[in-house]
Amino acid sequence: MSRNAELAALIRSRAGAAAPEYGFILGSGLGHLSAQVDGTAIPYDELPGFPHAGVSGHVPHLVIGDLEGRRVAVFGGRAHYYESGRADAMRLPLEVLTELGCDRLILTNAAGSLRPDIPPGGLMLLNDHIAFAGTNPLIGEGTDARFVPMTRAHDPEIRAGLGAAARDEGVDLPEGVYCWFSGP
Repeated sequence: MSRNAELAALIRSRAGAAAPEYGFILGSGLGHLSAQVDGTAIPYDELPGFPHAGVSGHVPHLVIGDLEGRRVAVFGGRAHYYESGRADAMRLPLEVLTELGCDRLILTNAAGSLRPDIPPGGLMLLNDHIAFAGTNPLIGEGTDARFVPMTRAHDPEIRAGLGAAARDEGVDLPEGVYCWFSGP
């Protein structure tokens, strides 16, 4: 059994066999969302090989359960490239999420904006991204898995749903392009 399959089996033994419909990786300021999930919290240090989430505001737990009627897997924090120098720092958790049967992922983070219409604390819905970090998390991958199609990296259906939810709640949610630099 592969390491990913072993970790998925461990998670299923603690949180149940139902596959999450959505995965979330929460960035700074949104760690409290994991407390809204009715389910099981598993600290990263109980999942062999999971990265340490060392930024304040991150909660290093995987929470699997129900949120607003949907089965979700919520990563309360993540490791960052600038903490370890490894662009693939979150590869194992993402592969385990896939092993659990989840194929939809929503990532959040705190980032600066160059746009005057997106002030500090503002929200932005990504419609594309540019990697300026000078590295790639797939470097060293020895299989064709290194060739990842990017045509739907920012899923139109998920983006439309998030846009509709923002409109329904009266939340301003401009769209834009994210540029990844090494940070912090």
